[in-house]
Amino acid sequence: MSDCRKWLLVPSMLRSATLLIIIHGLGFSLLSCGEPRYEIVRTMKVGDTWSYTLEETLHIRDESVSLQVELINRVIEVKPDGSAIIEREMRGDPETLKALQESMGMFGTLPTRSRLRFTPKGAEEPLDDSATLMVSVPYAYPDKPVKVGERWEHTHTSGSMKAHYQCQLVGIEQLNGVPCYKIQAKANPVRGSLPQLEGEVTVYIDTLSGWVRQIEGILIMSAGEFRGDLKLKVMGRPVLPKDEMEGKP
Repeated sequence: MSDCRKWLLVPSMLRSATLLIIIHGLGFSLLSCGEPRYEIVRTMKVGDTWSYTLEETLHIRDESVSLQVELINRVIEVKPDGSAIIEREMRGDPETLKALQESMGMFGTLPTRSRLRFTPKGAEEPLDDSATLMVSVPYAYPDKPVKVGERWEHTHTSGSMKAHYQCQLVGIEQLNGVPCYKIQAKANPVRGSLPQLEGEVTVYIDTLSGWVRQIEGILIMSAGEFRGDLKLKVMGRPVLPKDEMEGKP
């Protein structure tokens, strides 16, 4: 083949290679489109009210103590950054509330009425020095959009207790007819934490609102010779205006 004919074939070969690259790139883009990423964020507006039932069973040696309380959270103000001021009411029988308040002693007083700041990424911060019961978990909210199967890590601190969580979005599932992000989290102890904390938790977050629908798991707390197994379950639902008119929480 003459040199002239060889040079004439070069543009044709380049065009074919370019076409293959374009087709390959298009295929990659279509494949990526088939794996959507989800931004898990809690949205709040004035008037939103969520009721949570918190159940805890603590096993220490051969003894166990079970507690159940209800937490009513009402959004009374929303900030420009998406965070909100929440009025919280804690309900339960007097003996349960007393026992719970005593058990929270190392974290501060636990009032039956309080105000907190909720953030879009699941944080719940008291507006004073009081303790609080978490009905959402910041570690379950990734810092960036994630796709099903993706993992992330988060270190969470509550008072003197700190734990490092390894999390994964395992899928989107129906929970009582509501589509939710299902997130598995494994808690690992952190040096210096009091008490030490480890265990596994499953979190369901409403895909529409970003509020937690359910938390369930078993956590092991230890400090020196003390060791307790905590079985935890949190169940949440929005309170509709008609419920409030009928006197329901």
